[in-house]
Amino acid sequence: MSGAVLTHPSDLRFTPRNAILVQCGLKLATTRRSAHGSVGDEFELGGTRFYIRAIIETTLWRVAEEAYLLEGEPSPGYFLDEWCRCYGTTVDQVDVHQRVFLHVFSAIYPFVPALGGRRA
Repeated sequence: MSGAVLTHPSDLRFTPRNAILVQCGLKLATTRRSAHGSVGDEFELGGTRFYIRAIIETTLWRVAEEAYLLEGEPSPGYFLDEWCRCYGTTVDQVDVHQRVFLHVFSAIYPFVPALGGRRA
């Protein structure tokens, strides 16, 4: 666990649509072709700080089948459609067996003393 703050331009970035899903708490993971950062690293989006809870190497198919809800999508098909939009390909061209990295993250909420030291 490195605990670094990701600030480099190649670090986790989101399309406007996906940024809204993250900020609303509907998207709790992002899948990338390579690992970005390490478990414990933090990033900021829209004034909220998030930390990476896990980075899981898997296949695109497995993410589509098992983690589409974490990705903020209503079905595996919607997840693959969004992947294709983000990476400039079509569903019939995508290699669903390619190795990818699922980054699972959580928002870091401010410390609130009135809650007895618990996070909000």
